[in-house]
Amino acid sequence: FFFFQAEDGIRDFCLSRGLGDVYKRQKYDNCQISYIEPKVIYQGGKVGDKREGYGVQIWEDGGKYEGEWQNDKANGMGCFYYANGDVYQGNWKDNKIDGHGKFTSKSGIIYEGNWMMDQPEGYGVEQIEDGSVYTGNFRQGMRHGEGKRVWTDGSVYQGEWANDLMDGQGEYKWSDDCVYVGQWSKGMMNGKGVMTWNEGSIYQGSWFYNLRHGKGQLISPDGTITDCEWINGKRIS
Repeated sequence: FFFFQAEDGIRDFCLSRGLGDVYKRQKYDNCQISYIEPKVIYQGGKVGDKREGYGVQIWEDGGKYEGEWQNDKANGMGCFYYANGDVYQGNWKDNKIDGHGKFTSKSGIIYEGNWMMDQPEGYGVEQIEDGSVYTGNFRQGMRHGEGKRVWTDGSVYQGEWANDLMDGQGEYKWSDDCVYVGQWSKGMMNGKGVMTWNEGSIYQGSWFYNLRHGKGQLISPDGTITDCEWINGKRIS
């Protein structure tokens, strides 16, 4: 999944850049401006040499953090403006995004929810570039656990996810009202499941990566049941 992982160069937000370097300080409007080599500027509260309270730090590439500091690290509420136009606003813990927050990318991805160690973790809502929306659980930055995704054409999947893909037990309803209920693996129908077409016919049985495979039953709209067997989507009996 995750949009954050494409920003590895900014991933630590450079908040640790320059720590331990020699500071050049001067008083300005009841706070301090610190020039952290190379060309990193901090303006805000300090206790001794440590950033404390409210402050703004700007990096040479244009990235900017504005918010709360504690023990020389971003802690509490803050907003990070990425040089590429992305924005994160929310909670921080020891220079990491941690707690509740909202990330908005320039490309159109929006995630709002819980975070841990710079990644979505727990419950959140993600608006994806294609316009679809996922509401549910995340683990280590990926859709994982129970969740629901709604596409712009009206198609809906609700069920289990693993590593960003539909995986486990779930229901998918297409925009034309066809419905599959059953097992999924790596984003595809796989295992036992029931497909109901919009004209009323039903197949219940085994699937292998989106193809009917193995034994099952066909049920016609009038209720007639026919036992059948399939191999890789082709009926053999």
